Amino acid sequence: LNNYNGVMQIMSGLHSSAIFRLKQTWACLAPRDLEKYEELEQLMQPNGNYRSLRVAIEEAALPCIPYLGMYLTQLTFIDDGNPDLTEGFMLNMYKHQMTSKTVCLLQRLQGSSYAFDVDANINAYLRQIAPLSEEETYRRSLQYEEREPQN
Repeated sequence: LNNYNGVMQIMSGLHSSAIFRLKQTWACLAPRDLEKYEELEQLMQPNGNYRSLRVAIEEAALPCIPYLGMYLTQLTFIDDGNPDLTEGFMLNMYKHQMTSKTVCLLQRLQGSSYAFDVDANINAYLRQIAPLSEEETYRRSLQYEEREPQN
């Protein structure tokens, strides 16, 4: 689906303390599932300003949902790290070109859409699920696997 924002949300959930601590559960994953997880983990690494993710998004066929946090950070760094005016009090065109390039990429990605049919039953079911607090999630994870003893 090329939903990189969704991938980041799932990876963040899997890295939460309530899930990541479940060593016995992680050990039960099939090798191909663990391999896919590690592949996605590598893709979503922030190393090199999300180099792997940037390449994947640039090469992805549309429609594509990018991880917006990466682009919002990029726009912040462009704005904060570059003066509005050059030393000669001229408009800093380089800064505006970098901003424009980022915004144009996001506009290109927004220019396409998915052709999904909405299933009213699934939609209603998902909307009625109450999210769990971090404390509740951790409490439930302790029900599955107790804390490891401290040395």
